[in-house]
Amino acid sequence: MMDISKIKLPIAVVVIIVAQAFGIIWYVATLDSAVSQLQNTVEEIRLNTAETSVAVIQNDIANIKINLEKLEQTSGLSVEPFDDNELKETTKDLGVKLQNILDGKGATWNKSALHKRIEDLEKAVDDNHPSKKKNKK
Repeated sequence: MMDISKIKLPIAVVVIIVAQAFGIIWYVATLDSAVSQLQNTVEEIRLNTAETSVAVIQNDIANIKINLEKLEQTSGLSVEPFDDNELKETTKDLGVKLQNILDGKGATWNKSALHKRIEDLEKAVDDNHPSKKKNKK
């Protein structure tokens, strides 16, 4: 076996090795701090996005109601009244579903299925529009 006490290392080599060890520890700590900070930022952005999306949907619904009322007044057509409670529940449900998608729970984001659903809804609205009903009579 080799006797460690007889090995001669210059002090400069030992100092360099110790300095590198401290440098690596400092680098890893800094990197860990940056990753933690980025994780917190991403989580805040996710929450803000979900809250903003729900607020935008609620604002869009309010604008649609106003536009429908104006349309009724100017054209004489009547549109079935909105049930505010049902609208609020639907908006809340959409918010929960959006948050679940952002959190990666439950439903996944399927862009083509979403576009298909939007097309189906637009067709249903067009088919049930009062002007279409008058033309069918």
